Amino acid sequence: MFESELETVLKRIFDVPKVSFAKPSDKVKEQNVLFVDVIKCTSKAKENIYKAKVTADLVMYAPATKLTFGFFNKRIQQSTVEDTKNFYFYNIEESEKVYGDVVERKLSFIYFFQTEYDPDHGSLTSVEF
Repeated sequence: MFESELETVLKRIFDVPKVSFAKPSDKVKEQNVLFVDVIKCTSKAKENIYKAKVTADLVMYAPATKLTFGFFNKRIQQSTVEDTKNFYFYNIEESEKVYGDVVERKLSFIYFFQTEYDPDHGSLTSVEF
């Protein structure tokens, strides 16, 4: 339920063309894509409001010249408050050299999601007394 909004906001914050909720292949590391690994999602619906707390890791692969240290911090600071207000970012800029000049950069975050919730209650087909 939260994925489409999270994808849209992450694209704006980090200025990337693609966000994926799939795990990156061990053999092929697609570059310039944000991979979101959802670790935990707790949610509840109450009084027509759906709320979720999403804990996730974000991983990106790119050449070291394009994905320098400080990339994530810089993009977060340049983002609008409207885009970042529902996030708590931590473990920013964890790094691991992957292949040649391609690097892996990571960060972790908690995302707080809220939307209106009006489930379909179905239709009444019969009444028994």
